[in-house]
Amino acid sequence: MGAQRERGVAGGSAVLLGAVAMTSVLNYGLGLALAWLLPADRFGTVGTMLALLLLATSVLAAGFPWALARAVAAAPEGASSAQAAAIFRAALIGNVGFGLILAVAFVAIQLTSGAFLTGLGTGPTLLIGAAIVLLAMGSVQVGALQGARRFDAVATTRVLECLAKVVLTLGAVTVLALGVGGVAVALTVSAAAAAAWSLWSLRDRWPGRGPVAAAKTFAEAVPLSVATTGFGMLGTLDVLLLEVLGRSAGVTAATVGIYQAAAIIGRAPFFLGSAISEAVFPHIARARTLADAHRVTMTALRFVPLVLVPAQLVLLVAPNWALSIVLPAAYADATEPLRVITLGTIGLLVADVLIKALLARGFGGIVAW
Repeated sequence: MGAQRERGVAGGSAVLLGAVAMTSVLNYGLGLALAWLLPADRFGTVGTMLALLLLATSVLAAGFPWALARAVAAAPEGASSAQAAAIFRAALIGNVGFGLILAVAFVAIQLTSGAFLTGLGTGPTLLIGAAIVLLAMGSVQVGALQGARRFDAVATTRVLECLAKVVLTLGAVTVLALGVGGVAVALTVSAAAAAAWSLWSLRDRWPGRGPVAAAKTFAEAVPLSVATTGFGMLGTLDVLLLEVLGRSAGVTAATVGIYQAAAIIGRAPFFLGSAISEAVFPHIARARTLADAHRVTMTALRFVPLVLVPAQLVLLVAPNWALSIVLPAAYADATEPLRVITLGTIGLLVADVLIKALLARGFGGIVAW
C-alpha cells in the first residue's frame, strides 16, 4: 500500500472498505469500551463530544474538499499544474478559514454558556476548537488524495486517525484517569496525526505560493457545501439536539448515552456504503459520457441491497439480540431507538450514493435545492 499509488474502482473500493472495516471495529470497540468504563452520564458527555466533532467533520468535508476532488479527478491528462495548484490554494484557504470560524464560534458559545457540553472546562474546550481547525486542513488534503485516486493514502489517513484516537483515549481514561479532558487531548492529537500524514502523502502535489483560483473554487464549493452539509447533519444532529434541547425537558446525560449507543450500532452499515460512494466519485467525475457515469453509479448502488440492507434487517428484527451481544445490560432501553435509527439509515445509504454521483457530475446546485 503506497501513499502515492492510484487505484481504479474495484481496487479503490476494496481499500476503502478495508479501511472502513478497520475503523469501524476500532470506533465501535472504543464506544463499547467507554460504555463499560464510564458511567452512563459521562459516556453521554463523551458521546456528544464525538458527535460534535463528527458533525464538524461532515461540514468541513462538504464544500471545498469535494470541489477540489472533482477538479483533480476531472482534469484531463497533462492539465496545467499551475491551474490545479491555484484551485488547491483556494480550497485550503477557504476550508481552513471556515474551520477557524467554526472553532471560534464553538469556543465562544461553550465558554460563555456551556450550551454544547455541560461542565466542559476551558482547556478541553480550546482543544476541541484546535481539533476543528486540524480537521479542516485534513479534509482538504483528503479531498485532493481522493480526486487523484490515491485511495491507499486516504485509507491510511483514516486508519491512523482512528487508531491514535482509540489508543490515546483509552490510555487517558484508564491509565491516566483524565476523564473527559483526556478524551479532548486524544481527539486533538489524532486529528493532528491525520493531517500530518495526508500532507506527507501529497508532498509532490502540495502547492507553494502563487495565484489563488478563488472565484471558481468558491463558486463551486458553496452549492457543494449546502448539498452535503444538510445530508451530513442527518447522521449527527439528533445526538447534539438531544443534549442541547433535552435539558429543559428533563433528558439526562444517561439517556443521551443510551441513545448514542443505539446510534453507534444502527449507523454502522452507512459508513460501509459511504466508502463505496467515495471510491466511485472520481470515476464518475472522469466519465466521458452520461452512460459511463450511469454504469459506475449502478455498480455502487447494487452493493446496497446485496450486502448492507440484509445487515440492517437483522437490527430491525432482533435489536435486543444485537444489543445484548455488544453492550452491558444498562443499555437495554436502546432497543426502540435502534429500530428507528436503522430504518432511517437504509434511506441514507441510497441517498449517499445518488448525491455523490450528482456532485461528481457537477450538479451540486440541484442537490442543494
